[in-house]
Amino acid sequence: EGGRQGLRAQTGILRIRNDSRTSLDAQIQHQSGLTEAERDIPLESAPDARGARTLLARTNTASLNGTVSRPLTEKIAATINARMDFSDTSAGLGLDAARPLLRDGLTKAGHVGITLAGGLGSWQWTATSNGDVSRSTSLTDRTGRSARDSANSTTYGADADVLLNGSAFSLPAGKASISLGLGGETQRISSRSVRLGTPLASNLARSVGRGQASVDLPITSRSKAVLGGIGTLSLNANAAFDAYSGFGTLAIWGYGA
Repeated sequence: EGGRQGLRAQTGILRIRNDSRTSLDAQIQHQSGLTEAERDIPLESAPDARGARTLLARTNTASLNGTVSRPLTEKIAATINARMDFSDTSAGLGLDAARPLLRDGLTKAGHVGITLAGGLGSWQWTATSNGDVSRSTSLTDRTGRSARDSANSTTYGADADVLLNGSAFSLPAGKASISLGLGGETQRISSRSVRLGTPLASNLARSVGRGQASVDLPITSRSKAVLGGIGTLSLNANAAFDAYSGFGTLAIWGYGA
């Protein structure tokens, strides 16, 4: 009975020294195609195109991923991550007379991310940012046509967020806890295609800005003997917003005890 054949190889490096960490991983994989002939699919009509039609496409993939994490100063640490991915596929669609019909695809993607974390007095902060890009290409044979249909798309994405939390002041029952966040993201998709000789194009973009704030106020405390008969009680208030391009702003807020 016919089946797919595969090959996979993977290697990695990890280095840890004091507070620094570096890793690098690489992987490649191959999967052969699986045709109708290999699964003995019944012949529906002549000519016999079962050997030119795939149930599972031939696939090659590769990836490379690296991460570096280390302190920049006594109070600031950084982590940087980068990744690249590659995918190549080929599927059989049958025959056009004696000519095999194929659909070939190629995808390449890249990612870079950075995280910074540190302290500022009684406050702790974290900043993150990411960037992504992906490009996909597809070529498809058509019956009775020498020109192939094509489709190309490119996606760009980026985001950034900053989070700050700590205590701004003290109350008799304890320290007030405050958390603040601000960030945003953007994404753009550009596509081009030619189908049966007709070109099509589209461009889409979206961006979002966001923010959040939260405060916790201790009202009573047994350990600090502040209305200890009630127990431990705190009040909380929070608010957040998301501002969408081309749509508007959504806001929520709440409170509790």
